[in-house]
Amino acid sequence: MEWELGNKTTSKKITLKTSDGVKFKVPEAMAKVSRTIHDLLEDDCGKSLIFLPNVTGRTFAMVIEYCEKHESIVDLEELTDHVYMPTIFELIFAAHFLKINKLMDLSCQKMGDIKGQSPEKIRREIYFANGFTLKD
Repeated sequence: MEWELGNKTTSKKITLKTSDGVKFKVPEAMAKVSRTIHDLLEDDCGKSLIFLPNVTGRTFAMVIEYCEKHESIVDLEELTDHVYMPTIFELIFAAHFLKINKLMDLSCQKMGDIKGQSPEKIRREIYFANGFTLKD
């Protein structure tokens, strides 16, 4: 599967391939929000294709959405209606790998928001099917 983002008449596009084989063609300026991609481009390591071994296509689609709006986003809820904890874990790993500090901060803040919630709500958010037994 291949996605092309941005206006066709804008800047140079680069191709990024995720760990599950999804390719994204994005404007270079948007991709440079990531310090990792910026450094690879500066070192001429990503002339034709940049492989992102630690990021899935689904997660990278959210990262791209963040990169398109990064200056105005103050909460992860602005990317989707509700961001579930497993997705936040994936975003934290992706933001760390891609070196996108603001996305990392927003993701970690969202994870921190779980503090003080009831065990039932935490289980529901993280998808634990059952609680721990006394033996655990």
